[in-house]
Amino acid sequence: RRPPRSTPKPSSAASDVYKRQVIDLVAVDIVANMIIASAAYQGDKKTLEIYHCGSSSRNPLKSGNCLHSMIKYLTDHKPKIMGNASPSLKLFKNETLYKAVFWIKRKFPALVLEIIGKVLQSETINDKAALYNKMLVRSSMLTEVFKYFSSHSWIFESSSTDRMNKYFSESDISTFPYDMKIVDWEVYNAYYVYGVWTFIGNEHLDPPFTTTQENIFHSKQYLTHSQSLFGDCKFVHEIGKLLDIKGTDLRILKVMEVAEVKKAMEKYVEKRKKELE
Repeated sequence: RRPPRSTPKPSSAASDVYKRQVIDLVAVDIVANMIIASAAYQGDKKTLEIYHCGSSSRNPLKSGNCLHSMIKYLTDHKPKIMGNASPSLKLFKNETLYKAVFWIKRKFPALVLEIIGKVLQSETINDKAALYNKMLVRSSMLTEVFKYFSSHSWIFESSSTDRMNKYFSESDISTFPYDMKIVDWEVYNAYYVYGVWTFIGNEHLDPPFTTTQENIFHSKQYLTHSQSLFGDCKFVHEIGKLLDIKGTDLRILKVMEVAEVKKAMEKYVEKRKKELE
């Protein structure tokens, strides 16, 4: 469960305001793993706990660093749709200054193009001007929608993650990584843009890194627990594969050969021996 919205911290008028703003970004895989892990952790608790899955307090990501790392990837692996243009990003601390620059660099050229199209009565130019204006309207709408969130920092408390780290074994945590501390943001952001352009934009770009094993997740050492709590999940998954075998007798025979089943049978035999003594 995501935590309730925290108290926002208004941005100052400092020139590096966007570089210091912390955003809370969580990979959907991490959220899914947190749901599974928290259910296992909650199993023997008498009271219901609230589990927060967030990055702002575990592995803070600043909005300026996030945006610039994405642009760096697009600069190094330029999509064809950009042509000779180079991606760029400029953040403003003052909203009035932003609107003035936006009008000069975006709205004024669109207005000039629209006037030229009407004077020359060119359908091609008019269509381009209409498309450009449509893009500007959408851009302005996005800016307005996200203005409140982009002008504040959001910090979500997630102390439950520390308690879970002490409870689970290293094997469990590596199977279901749920701690945002393990994410390498520079690599993650680059792959995020790569995925958007490749699978949504349908334009194949080179991967951000050429190594065979990208370090999206940092290696972390956690306190161990005596037993893997997710062993049963793996056991059920492996047993499920046996359903493809034809013949009930053969299935039973295969199940009886599984190590977990043998251990359970041995424990049962020992228990019965003690009861009969």
